[in-house]
Amino acid sequence: MTTRRSLVTALALLSASICMAGPTVTVFDSPYQAGQGGEFEALILAPGLDGLPTGTRFQTFCVEKNEYINLGSSYYARVLTYADLGGIAGGPYDPLDPRAAWLYDQFLNQTLPGYDFSTTSGRLSSAEALQHAIWYIEQEETDSQINALPAAIRTATWDFINLANASDWAQQGTTGQVRVLSLYSDPQFTSRAQDLLCRVVPAPGALLMTSLGTVLMGIIRRKSLGLGR
Repeated sequence: MTTRRSLVTALALLSASICMAGPTVTVFDSPYQAGQGGEFEALILAPGLDGLPTGTRFQTFCVEKNEYINLGSSYYARVLTYADLGGIAGGPYDPLDPRAAWLYDQFLNQTLPGYDFSTTSGRLSSAEALQHAIWYIEQEETDSQINALPAAIRTATWDFINLANASDWAQQGTTGQVRVLSLYSDPQFTSRAQDLLCRVVPAPGALLMTSLGTVLMGIIRRKSLGLGR
């Protein structure tokens, strides 16, 4: 009985460690940040976010238009497949659009057609256009708002939108490894800040923890059935 109680306790602690509250994330300005949106730079400060190890630093864009962050500040975070309060009218659940995910994935790979990575001025313009494309796809902006942009930005924005519409991710309905990094000012995740895009990677440690949990459950089951010592 003592052995079984110890195993149950160990499994409970294991589960608690897996489900711990999200760590803090700091969001910085970047040389390519344009207008209200990205490119921003995000830094993961502590363990606990699936697929985003401590020290991960990456360029990112906003999902929401009418939510705001203070650059240089730290936030609590969750990795989700949806945005809170998304769309022009808002709402409690707004799944990440595969087209926005594709654009961001291509951006991170530096394979997004038309995105100028070669000069600071070109990258600033590309960043502004890509941010508007993401907002449009995520129903944060309308046709009239896109058409009111300066001519060069307007053209690049529609080009990104058309590329996303024709992408294989749009046809397949997949978001790959792209997720929403949802930011909050409190550890209870009640005070919303902003949703950013991120791309997760499989964590070997997470696989190990899952395997360990399975082994412990098997041992407990054997003990309860009297099949082991």
